[in-house]
Amino acid sequence: PTVERFYKPGQKVTVELDVKNVKTLIRKIYRINSLKYYQEMGESVPLSLDLDGLVANEQESITYDEAPLRRVRRSFELPQLDARGVYVVEFIGAGKRSRALIQKGRLAYVVKTTPAGQEFTVLDEDNKPLPTARIWMAGRYYDAAKDAAITLPFSTSPGNQKIVLVSGEFSSLTSFDHKSESYSLECGFFVPREALVAGRDATVVVRPELKLAGEPVSLKLLKDVVLSVTSTDIDGVNSTQRVEDFKIFEDRESTHTFQTPQRLGRISFALT
Repeated sequence: PTVERFYKPGQKVTVELDVKNVKTLIRKIYRINSLKYYQEMGESVPLSLDLDGLVANEQESITYDEAPLRRVRRSFELPQLDARGVYVVEFIGAGKRSRALIQKGRLAYVVKTTPAGQEFTVLDEDNKPLPTARIWMAGRYYDAAKDAAITLPFSTSPGNQKIVLVSGEFSSLTSFDHKSESYSLECGFFVPREALVAGRDATVVVRPELKLAGEPVSLKLLKDVVLSVTSTDIDGVNSTQRVEDFKIFEDRESTHTFQTPQRLGRISFALT
């Protein structure tokens, strides 16, 4: 229980083991093909991984001569675990075995929503971007562009999605919230009530917001923008003015001046 689960690249790995009534201790080191395991099983490598039939990358036998009743805590330095990867260190003695599952290195990511999809940047242990990293998802690899960004397409079945971050021969299993390509347009309108004087001009202030999968995106994606001003008089008669190609801006509100109708009972605005 004293062993660390994760180590940084270059960090020394030491395993402590309590040994009792063991004349010959066998130490085996297995380097696991974690990418293959993640792709086939879709889960982290377990400590109970079946290693029968696998040849250890390294094996060593150690002989002790302590009394059978004496328990000795021994420390094993493992310089063989020098590269990123997932390792199983197994000790066998007197018909019993004990394992340590050790992972050297861990990849992470940051993600943002763009019109083309969800854009990932894979990071190393020091949170530095990896320009040559790849992402494996649902049987397919996605490579990084020149800016180290990897774009995954939107999903028709949004939800939690497992992915594998890959850098060289090293990989990390993780997941993310896979979103659908769903746009929503919200808009705020404001016109002072005291400006609505029959026969006089009034100005409405328009502030739209476009969202993609719940995240704000550029208003430049909108085309054929139309502002509609619908007035209803006290007799219930409607009249609509349409402003074609209405100009909207990223850094400020838009405005439109209209003439207040006679006998106005209600007025509403819409941006489409």
